[in-house]
Amino acid sequence: MKSLIKKYFKITLIIYLLTLVIPSFKITGGIQSFFISTLILTILYYLLRPIINIILLPLNLITLQLTAWIVNIVMFFLWLLLTPNVKIGGFTLTQFNLGSIHLSHLNLPSWEVSILAGILLTISVQCLDWITE
Repeated sequence: MKSLIKKYFKITLIIYLLTLVIPSFKITGGIQSFFISTLILTILYYLLRPIINIILLPLNLITLQLTAWIVNIVMFFLWLLLTPNVKIGGFTLTQFNLGSIHLSHLNLPSWEVSILAGILLTISVQCLDWITE
């Protein structure tokens, strides 16, 4: 139980940081809604994902862990479907210059932002798990 609470706080912290980093990623409904939606994501991420990874183990071995990334992104999409107060919209980046790096106008639809957020969530959770264990 103690480890599940630690995992819940990790997911809550990461989702809070993702809402700060990605401006089109919003959780509406106040703080109670935020904690309930992160609880749902924690249940999906730490209880349902291992079961799906075991089922997809042969495919995971063949694709050299690419399936694990896809499962994590699908878990994020499933979380978006299960929690109606979590919204992801499109993202527009105007021209950006940083020294010799020049990015022109970039417009990402909501499904691409969802994939990006799922990847960032996966990387963040794995890094935080590695640091805290």
